[in-house]
Amino acid sequence: MAVMTMKMTKNTPRKWIASAIVIFMMFIAPKFAPYGGSLTDLGSDVLCIYIGMAIGWLAVDLAWPSVLGIVALGMTSYSSMNNAIMSCFGNNSAILALFVYVITGVVDKAGVSRWIAMNIAGWKIGYRRPWVLTSCILLSIMTLTLFIGVTPGSLIVWAIFYGICEVYGVKPGDHWATMVMVAIPFFGSVTASIFPFKSLPIVALGAYSAISGGQTIDFPPYFAWMVIVNACIFVLTLLAMRFVIRPDVSMLKNAELAFEKEDLKLNTYQKIVLAWFGLFVLAMMVPTLLPKAWAFTAFFKTLGNTGIAIVFVAAFFLINFTQNQSMREVVSKSVRFDAFFVNCAAIGIAAALSSDSTGISQWFVDITAPITEGKSPLVITMILVASGLVMTQFLNNLGACAIFVPVAFSIAVASGVNPQMVCMCLICAFNFGILTPSACNPAALLYSNGVWVKGLRPHAYAAVYMLCAFLILMLIGVPISGFFFPPTI
Repeated sequence: MAVMTMKMTKNTPRKWIASAIVIFMMFIAPKFAPYGGSLTDLGSDVLCIYIGMAIGWLAVDLAWPSVLGIVALGMTSYSSMNNAIMSCFGNNSAILALFVYVITGVVDKAGVSRWIAMNIAGWKIGYRRPWVLTSCILLSIMTLTLFIGVTPGSLIVWAIFYGICEVYGVKPGDHWATMVMVAIPFFGSVTASIFPFKSLPIVALGAYSAISGGQTIDFPPYFAWMVIVNACIFVLTLLAMRFVIRPDVSMLKNAELAFEKEDLKLNTYQKIVLAWFGLFVLAMMVPTLLPKAWAFTAFFKTLGNTGIAIVFVAAFFLINFTQNQSMREVVSKSVRFDAFFVNCAAIGIAAALSSDSTGISQWFVDITAPITEGKSPLVITMILVASGLVMTQFLNNLGACAIFVPVAFSIAVASGVNPQMVCMCLICAFNFGILTPSACNPAALLYSNGVWVKGLRPHAYAAVYMLCAFLILMLIGVPISGFFFPPTI
């Protein structure tokens, strides 16, 4: 009779020590952490919990630091345990990610994502041209983001990207793969605010209008400035990827791809899945593409991206049209619950960090204001934009934007800096939150991918991309703003 033994694997002394630090930061350190000024006692507690979660994500594991962090948050005065759990696991963005996981999982299991990847890999324009292929991948996420948002767009492009890597023999952890994995949500963020009717520009422009006495930034100069700046960010970041990061792309350059005709054909099941997937993407585009006055448009706008994803998953369950596996088997293999836990925890802790009751946002503002005193207009602009970039790595971008734009406006006016230019730069800056999991939903999904995104290298790549964006804002965005936004105050 076989004897069953149990043992704990991969628990090195380093992990035990890191785990102890995580638990200490979440449950013990808050009792001793200092606070004062704008930073409240609750704010100090939340910061300790966040630091504990961050250490856990980087050094230990993804799942248990996330769920334990939610428990720790529920034990503070910020929220009851039930409310903390509901706000984290019931968040709209987390639910959207969960159902898009199911949709992309069905597409992947059916072999459709591989078929799409093989067709993209076989394009003559990108074949044996690694950087043309890289540009095509990044342009695809930039295009999708214009219509369906960064989160669903990133999940869709990631699914196709895995197939491209498989075709070319690129393995998880290869520098090129990691570099592009991080670049996908970043480049999606580049075009996230190119139209002023997206959520973050609405918040920023609303705050600007309120504090400026009703002044507005017109659409034509807004759009033209955004297009020029975003195009420059695209070019500079791609150059940095090629000449600064310089990953090994020999496997792409020397690839010998020979596809059988059968590989490029879709069977009946795959055609249905592809049509279902195409309709899903199109449905998310409807509110943007069609006139708002149409009842058809209003229906899909009421559903929202999350509702649309749920309806499409329900439809596939209803039809139960699968090949070799049941829908439940497909779903069980598609949803990565460690990623889901990280996403939920990151959203919850970001909301807590941005809450007025913690005083953390105002604490950032208080740190920034004295630094700008007596500085030149250019230096003040650099400090304000850099502050926005830093804030959005830790705080909810909408909340941080709503708080910081009025402060930046006041500082700009008092210092003789064009406030419209500062507002435009901050709209861009608050979109580039990809350095930490709590920065935004796509960042949480990115760093929860323990297979393709490992260690500290992804954070280093993210820092390079953000530096490129900052340089373009300072070297291009600021100089041309005088033409598009003549000073009015």
